[in-house]
Amino acid sequence: MPKNIEIERKFVVNPYHPEWIKIRDWQKGKRLVQSTIHKEDGYKLRIRMIEDLDKWGEMSSFFCFKVNQSKNKKTDPSVRDEYEWPVFPRNALYMMIGHGEVIKIRRSYKHTDGLTYEIDEYQWDNLGVITADVEIDDIEHKFTKPSFLGWEVTADERLKNSTLQEPENSFLKWKKKDREWYESLFVGDGTSHFSQKDQYKK
Repeated sequence: MPKNIEIERKFVVNPYHPEWIKIRDWQKGKRLVQSTIHKEDGYKLRIRMIEDLDKWGEMSSFFCFKVNQSKNKKTDPSVRDEYEWPVFPRNALYMMIGHGEVIKIRRSYKHTDGLTYEIDEYQWDNLGVITADVEIDDIEHKFTKPSFLGWEVTADERLKNSTLQEPENSFLKWKKKDREWYESLFVGDGTSHFSQKDQYKK
């Protein structure tokens, strides 16, 4: 059972930025269909099916078990122990029955500092949401974001996959004020830290 320690931050992508548009137009990317099939305080179980659009639809599927490590403060990145192993696509489909799912197109971008960002353009009921995850070496890692990224949303529950997969929490069902809040995150402050702007109160 392969284990990995994942230290990650998540940002909103500015959908109007020319650099993002260039990435979107030049990469077919991968289509991900994934479902959190169980979630408790501190851990979750996830199934993910991946169709590689750049490799004639090559399919792969994975079962993942993630365990959260304790955070000192809300501004820390997400730190999790991650266990992942491949499963047959038919088995993945069977395990997803009865659970919500998110569908997204994933593209990769390597920044000038060497960090790679995984950009997720959500589809169907979450169409309009675009986020980017970056894995870093440690929680104190400082970096300058690419210009097409807006505010950090690592700690925001509304933009987690396990939340968006539920029909009642999908972006399609968001109220007008919540959509306006999301759109206000498109242009960030150019830094990597969590911002007061993300602490929006309903």
